Amino acid sequence: MNFLKKVDKAVFYPAAVICILFIAWMALVPESAGQTLNNALNFINSNFAWLYILSISAFVIVCLVIASTFAERNSQSFLEKRG
Repeated sequence: MNFLKKVDKAVFYPAAVICILFIAWMALVPESAGQTLNNALNFINSNFAWLYILSISAFVIVCLVIASTFAERNSQSFLEKRG
């Protein structure tokens, strides 16, 4: 029980209750949960697809910048070692 001493109880317990209620709802009434989640997914896809594409594009750009930074740094150190 050392784990519970390090946990912020004001965050953990409400989040745990919400998760348990959500899981119980999906387990007890799967048809209703499926329909509701499908409606939410359709709403997000129809109204926020642009945000998804923008976020993925930004993520790819950040990854390319990080990769090029490491590649440049590694190639410089490689050239310094050879010289």
